[in-house]
Amino acid sequence: MLSNLPLCDEMICVDNGSTDGTVDVLERLEKAHDKIKFINRPDIVHLYENRQVAFEHSRYSWVVRGDSDFIAWNSGHRDIRNLRKTVLDTDFAVPPIGFELVAQYVLGDWTKTKQQTVSVGRRIYQRVEGMAFDRLGRWEGVRVDGMDPHTDWERVKLNTPYWMHASIQDAKTMFLRLYRTGWREQGDFDVFPTCESWARHKRPEMFEGDEIQRWRDRLVSALKPYTGEYPDHVQAILKPTI
Repeated sequence: MLSNLPLCDEMICVDNGSTDGTVDVLERLEKAHDKIKFINRPDIVHLYENRQVAFEHSRYSWVVRGDSDFIAWNSGHRDIRNLRKTVLDTDFAVPPIGFELVAQYVLGDWTKTKQQTVSVGRRIYQRVEGMAFDRLGRWEGVRVDGMDPHTDWERVKLNTPYWMHASIQDAKTMFLRLYRTGWREQGDFDVFPTCESWARHKRPEMFEGDEIQRWRDRLVSALKPYTGEYPDHVQAILKPTI
């Protein structure tokens, strides 16, 4: 998160009911960094609603849709400041511009990957009248009144990975991520108040013994070694071990 501060003039974080201490962390970061604004909304259910609340509190002409597991490069040719310059040097257009980005990808742990570079889709948007974050099929994205979200944007594709997508979680969290979208879509939150309750309903056998850990071990063992560069923030963590 902190590695992305050089990209933006403000960073708006919306939490919708996490129970892992994230709220305390965000409150501390808000106090420590003028750019960070934290909004606590435990009543929100869907991820696109988080993004919409953040968008409604934003003040600038370009909007970045970032994820908490995106770690930015802060030096070298992938420096996130270079991405900022590219965006700010771009003239506004009709139809509006959306920047499509790629990221270096690590999965399971810092040394494994399915593939070196992955698309993370449109992530930076020109702010226009009638724009809102919404559900686009099974995913979240941007709608503009009177426009097709898939075709009525000027797409600018950038092939330099300015982010590392660090999809690194414990076994249970990795498994539950498979059911996150399905849980949101099922809609009966009285019966299934958490993603875990939905996953237990769909795959009860996975919660017996250490089956989830065995599933993760099989997954990680099939991954490729990651051979790319690491952002400075990651190198600081890995230096004793790589």
